[in-house]
Amino acid sequence: MGWCVRHWSFEGLSLLMPLACAGTTYVVDDDGGTGADFMRIHAAVDAAYEGDSIEVRGRSYV
Repeated sequence: MGWCVRHWSFEGLSLLMPLACAGTTYVVDDDGGTGADFMRIHAAVDAAYEGDSIEVRGRSYV
């Protein structure tokens, strides 16, 4: 479990609060199979934040 930072803003008052949260798991599958979030590894890396995981399904990626 990692840490996420949540931001709230109310009438000009801004509050950042670290919260414990589970990371997201992104699935990469180059043929866009069931459950795939991305077809390219780079796109998954760009979307991921600290604490997230990337599952790459077995294929040939270029």
